Amino acid sequence: MGHNISHVVKSSLESRSNYQIESLLQSGHRLCKSKDYENARIHYLKALEIINQKGSKGLYRDQLCCEIYMTIAYIYQHQLQSDEAELYCRLADTLIGQIKTQLREDKDLHSVSVLKANKNNHDNHLISSWTDFGRDNLDALENYTIILASLYTKIGSIKYSQYKYESAVSVCQRAIFIKSNLLGIRGDSDIATMYDVIGHSYKYQGKYTNALDNYHKSLKIQSKISGNGNYSLSIANCYENIGEIFHRQKNFGQALSLHKKSLNIRSKILGYDTIEVLHSSSRLAKTMWEYNNACESAIQD
Repeated sequence: MGHNISHVVKSSLESRSNYQIESLLQSGHRLCKSKDYENARIHYLKALEIINQKGSKGLYRDQLCCEIYMTIAYIYQHQLQSDEAELYCRLADTLIGQIKTQLREDKDLHSVSVLKANKNNHDNHLISSWTDFGRDNLDALENYTIILASLYTKIGSIKYSQYKYESAVSVCQRAIFIKSNLLGIRGDSDIATMYDVIGHSYKYQGKYTNALDNYHKSLKIQSKISGNGNYSLSIANCYENIGEIFHRQKNFGQALSLHKKSLNIRSKILGYDTIEVLHSSSRLAKTMWEYNNACESAIQD
């Protein structure tokens, strides 16, 4: 995680001789590495306070704040304070959008000359053109976006584990959007996992149609990853998740079919004497028992 300030931003700090802020950030970094997250967060928040008091605006200031926001989110995430982690993720997310807009708007010659002046005093980091400057900062933005997606992914999972289902859905959806639309990643296992978390969250809210939709999206991704054989534990998990929804909807025929598929895959991969296979067998037996009871009730009626 980027709790060590990037070269671009660090260079800007040095050129401005902003030693107080840099000292706080370096101390925060050391504390973070030693897992003293509480004191690390205090140092980063103090640095933010000083930056905001200065009231200066500009690309470097925004990049610095963005990195600090993400670092604080990272700290809160490790402390399992998911709401606070999400807050600072959202702040960084908004700021990244503003930086992108600023980069697009700063292409005129006046902006380039001002940017050159801001960098002119730092040895070996002169910029010769807008193109070079823009490319460097766009690379930094891509790194920010990757970090942001990772943070959202982890925070979404934490929120789900804390039974904050609505918030988990929102955070996971944002993680998927960033990966799919901003980074162009459309079929990796992390996205499939996010669809599963969203599906679980909808399931426990009783929103079964939404849960099924997300479980099927996860299955589609996992099927592509697994290839033609479709024999992977991830596929087995997908079948089980979908089967569980059909079970809850009293669609026992579909549920039985999917639980059998899940059991078959797990048995082939793990063997029969494993916890996972026993779990699948138990699910299948429970579904069969309820199905038989439903049939008997229907006959009696």
